[in-house]
Parts: sequence; structure tokens; C-alpha cells
Amino acid sequence: MSQPRYKIAILIEALSNGGAERSAGLLSKIMEDLGHEVYVVTITDAVAYPFSGELVNLGLLKNKQNDVFNKLKRFTHFKGFLEQKEVDFLLDFRLRKNYFKEWLLANFLYKDLKVIYMVRSSHLNYYFPKNDVRTRKLFSQAFNINCVSHGIKENIETYYKLNNVSFIKNPVAFDEIELLANEESNLEQNYILAAGRMSLDIKQFDKLIATYAASDLPQKGIALKLLGEGKYLAEYQKRAAELQIAELVHFEGFKQNPFPYFKNALFTVLCSKFEGSPRVLLESLACGTPVVAMDCPTGPAEIVQQHKNGILLPENDFAALKNALNFFTENYELRTRCARYAKASIQDHGLQEVGKAWEKLLNSAS
Repeated sequence: MSQPRYKIAILIEALSNGGAERSAGLLSKIMEDLGHEVYVVTITDAVAYPFSGELVNLGLLKNKQNDVFNKLKRFTHFKGFLEQKEVDFLLDFRLRKNYFKEWLLANFLYKDLKVIYMVRSSHLNYYFPKNDVRTRKLFSQAFNINCVSHGIKENIETYYKLNNVSFIKNPVAFDEIELLANEESNLEQNYILAAGRMSLDIKQFDKLIATYAASDLPQKGIALKLLGEGKYLAEYQKRAAELQIAELVHFEGFKQNPFPYFKNALFTVLCSKFEGSPRVLLESLACGTPVVAMDCPTGPAEIVQQHKNGILLPENDFAALKNALNFFTENYELRTRCARYAKASIQDHGLQEVGKAWEKLLNSAS
């Protein structure tokens, strides 16, 4: 018996510079490989990551003023697209903070669609307006609310009393990563790595730089490389200069292909205030590079296996992080053992495995 073929639209702010955006691109590939008709709809004209299907770039219609009439123009264009293509499922990656806006979309744009609201972070205020009766009623009417970690799912069910919530792992394209990781690079072997947006201070790179400075790594000539860009970059650079380690803290910017950086690192570090299911950890492990991560809400505890693929530390414990940097750098045997198991530890995040879970969710509609 053949599986039903659906028309699926993936709505996201952009396809660049972030883990959720990379995941959206991978999800479009998964859906197309499953035989579905896929449309990727971007709100802004920022497309850097690969994707599958047809691109609908609403950002090309956006003017500098972004006035009410321009917003209405884009709204009307998107509504016409959904009706013309007769879309079955809409996967909505947007941040959703305004109740009135979400009510309008649910009642005038999404009314005839099976909407799957994507939740990519444990910071639920990004995705739900104020926790009250109206919000719970609005989101209870959606086909599904999909999360990337058990922790997020449990929190939504607890705080918002919703029962239409699912959990599907973040996808990892192992073959693509292996190919890209092997691209020629001039990276030296003696460094640790951290990566993430610098537009907000969620990744706590300033504290990481200070912890690195207090560790034994600078004296050993082991550099700290940081991938990412944003408004806090200058502040982080200033911090490294103040600590007199500027020559050892390398700000590499945003990289279209970050995988050689992961592959050649001694290990990857994550010390975020909060996460969802951090792609930084998954992509490092996919490159065979172990990780050191704080157990922030949520995700690291579901990825890091203690002394098997890395080291898991208490939440926001930078004294423990300093000790872990020293310990993991010195313990070649443990680091090598974790590296050997790194890729195998996340095989259940492969595209086929994640695709099966998505197919089951979509087919539950029939």
C-alpha cells in the first residue's frame, strides 16, 4: 500500500545563520525524499543553507519601510500561494509572541490547513504568547506542536496543559557533513571550538572567554575558535583583549561550511543559558569530535553521554567548565575514546530515522 503524498509548506524567517534554519533546510530534504511536494517559504530574503523543493521568498516583496500596506501585500501573496497550491500541512518555525497576530493567522490564514507549530528552544516565551486560557485554547486547535527534545515536550504539556504535542529528534545529514568536513582547510589541530549567534548573549561567549583565560589552555598554546557573528562580537573581542589572550581567541565569523572547524577541533564547547536540541553538539559529534556541554535547559542531557561522547557539566557552572577544559585537554585517552564513539552515539538522528518519525506524524492525520 503506497503512502499518501502531501503538499507541505515550511514557513521560516530565513534560511541562514542558525540551527533552526539549518534544520528547516534538512527537513525540506526529508519531506521530499519521502515523496511529498515541498515548499520552503522564507519571510526575509536571506537564503544561504541548502534546501529541497520550491522556494517562496516573501522577503523579495518587503520594502524598507515595512509598512502596513507592505505587510498586507505579503500576507495576501502568502494566502494566495497556500490556496493555489492547496497545501495540506504547514510547518511553522516562526517565533510567536503576539496573541492577536497568532489569532488572526489561525482564523484567516491557517483555517483550512493542518498546522504544525515548531518549537526549537526551551525558552517557551519565544513560541507562545502569555500563558493563559486564550493561548491554550488557540494552540490546542492546531494539528500538532512539534518539539526537538523530550524536555521541551514535557514543559509544554506541564505549563500549557496541551496534549497535541510531539517530539521528533533534530535531523543530521551524516553523508553531507562527512563530505563537507573533508574539504581542504588550513586549520591547525591545536584548538577548541564554540559556535553560535552573537546577536543575543544566550551562548555566554564572554564567560567562555574568561573561563578559557583562567584555564591551562592558553599557556599550552591551545586556541579558542569562535564561529558566529552579531552585535556582541565587538564586546567579546574587547573581553579577549582585556584578558590579554586576543592572539589566542580567533573570531572566525559565520561559516557557510563549519564542518572542517568541527572535525579538526580537540573538542567543542557549549555553555548556553538555554537551548532546544543544540545542532552545535550534534554536528560536532557527526564530525567525530567529542563535546563538553553544560546541562542547560534543554537538549544537552539528551545528547551527551558522560565520558562516552563527551563531558556533561552542571548548568551554568563555569568553575566546573574550567576544570573540564583542563581535564579533557590533558586526558588524551578519554578524548580519543569519546571521538571514536561520537558519530555512533547520534545515529538515531539520521535523516531516514527522523523521516520515519515525521511520516508517522503526518499519516496520523488520515
